[in-house]
Amino acid sequence: MCADDNRSVYESGEVVAEYAAETALLPAEEAVLRRLAPHLPAARMLDIGVGAGRTTRHFAGLVREYVGIDYAAGMVAHCQGLLAGLPGSVHFMQCDVRDLSCFSSARFDLVLFSFNGLDMVDHGERLRALTEIRRVCAPNGAFCFSSHNTRHIAQLPGARLELTWGPRALVPQLRRWLRIRLANPGYARLCRDCDAVEHAQVVDGAHGFRVRSYYVRPDYQLAQLSACGFGGVRAYSTAGEELEGLALSESRDPWLYYLCTPQ
Repeated sequence: MCADDNRSVYESGEVVAEYAAETALLPAEEAVLRRLAPHLPAARMLDIGVGAGRTTRHFAGLVREYVGIDYAAGMVAHCQGLLAGLPGSVHFMQCDVRDLSCFSSARFDLVLFSFNGLDMVDHGERLRALTEIRRVCAPNGAFCFSSHNTRHIAQLPGARLELTWGPRALVPQLRRWLRIRLANPGYARLCRDCDAVEHAQVVDGAHGFRVRSYYVRPDYQLAQLSACGFGGVRAYSTAGEELEGLALSESRDPWLYYLCTPQ
């Protein structure tokens, strides 16, 4: 399963409809929005992996210019249908984060890649994507994204069988336990070593076990950002709390949000 396999999932009408039903910001996104609020009126924003426009509803009216991109044509087509109610400075286009050559360097003051969209590509492609994002981000700009946490792998649904009574409860649990292992050779070892693993790709059950997601240990994510030219990193839990030091490195949240600046 590769990034293009993931892409085909997001092209399906079923998944577009699923994303279209989501309209609210996540707590971590709300925390980032509050922090960035004073800078938004003058900002040129790139919203990568815009999906069906969930974040568009909250950011497009606050920034000077808003460009939403997605590699799935179905998602972009859905967003085009939202344009009638949005400012004229809002644009959508099909574009892949691995190649942002259609945008000039330092083009955007804020780049957002929400809901673990960056995790849909493998390790090498991720580094290429981060390098591209760094290029299009203005010197005093900001980059915000979320990513799955390797330290949560052992807590995924199906990672372990729980004591339960009765076949009605046991059978679905056993089915998921078997399915996640069949989709991930060596899964038991990965669960055992998840605190030490820097990064891994996992079929975690999302969209009916049809996508493979990149998981990264928080401290390794900080090192990865530094290597790609980002610094000043702030991290947020799924509850929207800012995490530092041990609270960050030992977090077992399913995913974390990172806010950083070009260096």
